[in-house]
Amino acid sequence: MEKLNIKEKYLKKLRDNGYLGYSREGDKYWYTQEDVDRFLRRFHYEAFAIGDELPKQEGGGYV
Repeated sequence: MEKLNIKEKYLKKLRDNGYLGYSREGDKYWYTQEDVDRFLRRFHYEAFAIGDELPKQEGGGYV
């Protein structure tokens, strides 16, 4: 959850719908780096913006 910056409920949804591989021992779920990498590759989209500067957010910060 920490590495993907998602909540437990969403992690469960990804697991239950077969998007993220896992291993289970009792009530503990384990995710290998390979499981996470495969998930990220499957749903990765290339950036398409032109230029290197990020758009400014209202209030002066970056998005």
